Order: sequence, then C-alpha cells, then structure tokens
Amino acid sequence: QESVRRARVILARMISEGQLVPKSHGGKSGPFVSRDGHRVKYASSYERMRMQLLDSCAAVRSWTHSHGIVVEYQIDGKTRSYVPDFLVVTDDGTFVEEVKGWIRDERVFWVKFHAAVDFCNEWGWSYRVLRKDDLESL
Repeated sequence: QESVRRARVILARMISEGQLVPKSHGGKSGPFVSRDGHRVKYASSYERMRMQLLDSCAAVRSWTHSHGIVVEYQIDGKTRSYVPDFLVVTDDGTFVEEVKGWIRDERVFWVKFHAAVDFCNEWGWSYRVLRKDDLESL
C-alpha cells in the first residue's frame, strides 16, 4: 500500500508541475500563456476561464497551476492524494482554489474539501471552490 501511495503522490506532483494533464471530462484542454509569459496547461475550459480572470485582475499579485501542493485525504480506509488547481496570491491573502464544472461524487468532493481546508488552515491560507456559475459571474 505504501508503494501505491507513493505512486499517487508522484502522479499528483507531475500534474501540479504541468508535466501531465489529466484527462478532461468533456471540457477542452490545451496551453495558456499567462501575462508573465509562462505557458500553463489547463485540463478544462473552466480552468482556462479562471486563468484569464486571474491574469486580468489587478488585485492578483501572482498565481500558479504548478504549485506542488498535494493534499492527502482518507476515504474508505485508503489514503488518496489530491492536487488543487491553483495557488493564488492577492492583496487580500493567499488562496488555494479548485475549479469545478460539475461534481461527479458528492461524498468524495466533501472529503477532499475538508482535507484541503485543514491543509490551508495549517499554512494560514484560504481554500475556495469556484463553480461554473461563480466563474461566469466574476
């Protein structure tokens, strides 16, 4: 089980560093060039939309999709790893963000959500989930 956990952590880090883009579920994936010239891979049209909004917001000091954050959580007696979509530094603080077009499994979503909140609290950061409607209203 330890080798499976290590493999998941390695996979999660590869995703967070942009070396691997997970299969998107119906969304569009591709490259995005940020305002500071970095090439960033996105896995969905919602991630791309968030990148565009982050780039256009004057209060955003920096943001990255390649943050190296891996949140571990327990479900059904197993340890899993989760890589949030963005680390955002604004004039108001630091946020870890997840962009969701839809939620496949509510139970898994809430377990990951609470693990991410706990992780962020340890660092003095905030965690937020942005749904499709949130992105369209910003």
